Amino acid sequence: MTNKETARAEIADLIARYDALPTAKRRALSEMDTRRVFILPLFDALGWDTTGNPDEVAEEVSGVAGRADYAFRIGGITRFLLEAKAMREDLDKPHHAVQAVSYAYNRGVPWAVLSDFEGLKVYYTEWEVDEVARCQVMDLRYDEYLEEFDLLWRLSKPAFQEDALRKHTERRYGAVGRRTPVGDHLLAQFVNWREELFKYFWMYNHDRGHTLPQIDEAIQRLLDRLIFIRTCEDRRIEEPRLLPLLRGREGGALSKDLWSLLLDLFRDFDAIYDSRLFEPHLVDSLACEETPFRAILQGLYFSAGPVRYQFDVIPADVLGRVYEQYLGFVAQTAKEVARQEASQAALPGFEPATDQTIELVSKKLKRKMHGIYYTPQFVVDYIVEQTLGQVLAERTLDEVRDLAVLDMACGSGSFLITAYERLLRHHAEALQQPALSQEERLEILTRNVYGVDLDGQAVEVAQLNLLLKALETPRDLPNLNSNVKRGNSLVEGGARELEPHFGEHWRTVARPLNWKRAFPQPMQRGGFDVIVGNPPYVRIQTLPDADKAYYKERYQAATGNYDIYTLFVERGWQLLRPGGVLGFILPNKFFSVDYGQGLRRLLSQERAVWRVVDFGDAQVFGDATTYTCLFFLRKKPNPRLVYISASDWLKGEELSPGKLPDDLPKTDVVSQSLSDNSWLFLSETESQIVEKLLSLGVLLLDLPAKMSRGSSSGNDKVFMLKGDLDSDTFSSDDGLLVQLEPQLLRIPVFATDFGRYTFHPQSGKVIIFPYRRRDNTGEFSLLSQEELETSFPKVYGYLRSRKELLEKRKQFREWYSFSAPRNLAVHDSAHLLIPLLADRGLVAKLPLERDKYCLMASGGFSISIGSSCNLSPQYVLGLLNSKLLFWYLTMMSNLFRSGWITCTKQYVGRIPIRCIDFDDPTQAAQHDAVVARVEELLRLYARRAELPEIDERAAVQAAIDAEEATLDALVYELYGLTEKEIALVEGQ
Repeated sequence: MTNKETARAEIADLIARYDALPTAKRRALSEMDTRRVFILPLFDALGWDTTGNPDEVAEEVSGVAGRADYAFRIGGITRFLLEAKAMREDLDKPHHAVQAVSYAYNRGVPWAVLSDFEGLKVYYTEWEVDEVARCQVMDLRYDEYLEEFDLLWRLSKPAFQEDALRKHTERRYGAVGRRTPVGDHLLAQFVNWREELFKYFWMYNHDRGHTLPQIDEAIQRLLDRLIFIRTCEDRRIEEPRLLPLLRGREGGALSKDLWSLLLDLFRDFDAIYDSRLFEPHLVDSLACEETPFRAILQGLYFSAGPVRYQFDVIPADVLGRVYEQYLGFVAQTAKEVARQEASQAALPGFEPATDQTIELVSKKLKRKMHGIYYTPQFVVDYIVEQTLGQVLAERTLDEVRDLAVLDMACGSGSFLITAYERLLRHHAEALQQPALSQEERLEILTRNVYGVDLDGQAVEVAQLNLLLKALETPRDLPNLNSNVKRGNSLVEGGARELEPHFGEHWRTVARPLNWKRAFPQPMQRGGFDVIVGNPPYVRIQTLPDADKAYYKERYQAATGNYDIYTLFVERGWQLLRPGGVLGFILPNKFFSVDYGQGLRRLLSQERAVWRVVDFGDAQVFGDATTYTCLFFLRKKPNPRLVYISASDWLKGEELSPGKLPDDLPKTDVVSQSLSDNSWLFLSETESQIVEKLLSLGVLLLDLPAKMSRGSSSGNDKVFMLKGDLDSDTFSSDDGLLVQLEPQLLRIPVFATDFGRYTFHPQSGKVIIFPYRRRDNTGEFSLLSQEELETSFPKVYGYLRSRKELLEKRKQFREWYSFSAPRNLAVHDSAHLLIPLLADRGLVAKLPLERDKYCLMASGGFSISIGSSCNLSPQYVLGLLNSKLLFWYLTMMSNLFRSGWITCTKQYVGRIPIRCIDFDDPTQAAQHDAVVARVEELLRLYARRAELPEIDERAAVQAAIDAEEATLDALVYELYGLTEKEIALVEGQ
């Protein structure tokens, strides 16, 4: 680790070397020599490895000016960019600052450093300023490096690890408005431009028979063309073309209006590139005035004040994210909305609105319906490297030539772009060439890269992004319609298979994809070598009935209330050729939930799983709570798989990660341990513990025990009233005072009314309970309406006054019944309560007067230990609250944020309860010892709740801690754990 004193001494030597150099020789130094002799050694002294570690300091050459820049990275994230200049350059020239700040801003990097060693300037690119010079936060001459060493040290690696430069800057300069990130700024402009274009195109063309979707498609094609042209300009493939049109028009040198000039330019590009992008399209026939194009052409160059867009350096993932969000917007006219509403309501005599105002709104419903979550680049990079990178390492260059990479839900193409970049790098390295020719780049694109998406606009954007990545010189470009296609990856077949499900318009309704016709080369070779992506996450409840019926008939994974990402995994498995690999980012819920059973069965039978990176409850997608993993399959029997836990690492990352580290905790798992039951990715020691638990215990629900979730009234505002059981009068939700017969009232129990060894209902509410236990069976039945009206007229009258509300519920047997009265007899005989979610053992013991209470669905589950079971309820309670059995529950349950897990019947019911042979004095004594500890804990928890003073509560808590430690030790002994196994459970 570099220390400040060593750094100071090394920099002093550099300064002395510089001072000893004659002025003429300084001025004669080239930029390369200046970097090599002075600038890089300066940053090397500041703790950066500038001697060839690209993960820390990487030399990069921009496409705009061919200048060399250095990216300084920590953890895969670029912390600042250095633009080096020769000593003969004048750093005070404004264009140098604009160049450095624009470059860093477009790269999404917060700091830009400009230096020729004689001077050093630092700019904070995130400030919103009207002059670039105003975001300058450091300006040092070389002879000030030692005098202002503490300031210079803030550019050191140790200082960046502590975020010292940002803290210093904000402390010194105070609050300054933040510049909108390049991606957000582009998105806002795209949305605004689209809104304006809709307004004008609709104004000039709606009476010519064009529909809204057609105009929407035309605008998409127009914006794609403009982005293509701007990228060609910034890469110096084309001279500036768009801004000169604007300047020429404004200056009077060009007589045609801007729209006509743009159409002429599009024809020129069609002649040069012969691309589908510029071929004649509806957009070319639309009439429009030039007003919207002035702002668009200006905005394509200048993003914020003097900072320019540089489309050659904007990262592909940033532009992809912009397009993904942009495609989530939809344009509608007031007239169209009115027509839709009228059609739905079938209003007689409806007159459509005449207001043609265009409104562009964020259609989050589209993202939800299609399950779209934009994938962070570090995830894309990892998946591509673990799949495509693995295959490339195993094959010769000749074998790689026919390799086929597929993304089945490609969106704007982020996975395809990264895979294409990886292929280009591999070919260049294998051929020992610094770069590939355009012909080679295009051949790799058309032979190796394939994609599918249901959204036609996404397909067009993916094609555009891939062409931009391939483009190096002005020349004909391929039509990528054979590579990236629109269609439903999950639906295949003709009229005979699909018309029964989707009707006579099955082609447009289902959008089926015939894989053999769509992608003949890969399919003739047996399928795809690599499949990558982020399939949509859509629950079955939101799918049309036709889709549900088709999927149920076609897919093994279509079990229970599934999510269609499970179908994408199965379909991907089918499309892989033998030996091929698949890598997806997916929700990890299917490891354990019921609906994952079908997919678990398929993959475990095939022994297909070969790597899992589990993010647990850490969040990968910033704007959505989704519990994800990176999931990898290989189409051959895998005797073992690698399970990697990435949850703790991701939670510890303050910034969006640059890459997944190589040293995450790994577990080697035997594939045969996976089945259609919940998947437990266990180490050898963990497997030994689980084996002991299962061999010595009986599953909770295999005991004489019942477990049931609480009831749902369907309308708590009606059934629940404020008051206590001994009250004469109760307050309804709408504020009325009512009298009710106490025989039909109970206390509702929610999750907040109980906890670990505690039961303390304090809701101050009662719930009408229109049920009666039948003495001959012990079961509950709903009171008849006649019995309710005759025997309990006050309750009947109150409910009757709200009958209309009760009949609006989604389900009910009678208008006055609960919507879901679940296992009422089980609750009335229950001994224990367990919540829906828990972060440790939170099981409570019910009091004897159980018939006073009504457990609600949000409260959780009750557990009734049958009279024929020889185990004490207190014994079962102690085991369920122990560290050992909660650890086991965590292994197989569904994980949520902050370590909370699901405690539903499918998980808790499978907890192994240690059996006791009461004829064995040792085992009987162990049982009784657990019961004694639990009874003492029940007493201590109740005592703690009664004490108002913190000091007194602390003393009781100490006693509780001691008792719980003793109880845990007893449980470990019951199941025969070794010290090593106990340490693992305790997290030591």
